[in-house]
Amino acid sequence: MAFFDHMCRIPKTLWRTCTRFVVPTERSSRGSFGPYCSAPFDPKIGTDHRR
Repeated sequence: MAFFDHMCRIPKTLWRTCTRFVVPTERSSRGSFGPYCSAPFDPKIGTDHRR
């Protein structure tokens, strides 16, 4: 959905989206989670490759 929120063009080739979270911990250090990635999306057929 990031493409729609920022009025960017949707890629015309196979793509996926990844994100990583960095959070402060109780000991003032940083913890991180991820990366978490979506399944590959093929805009030519309009579905991801899990189906």
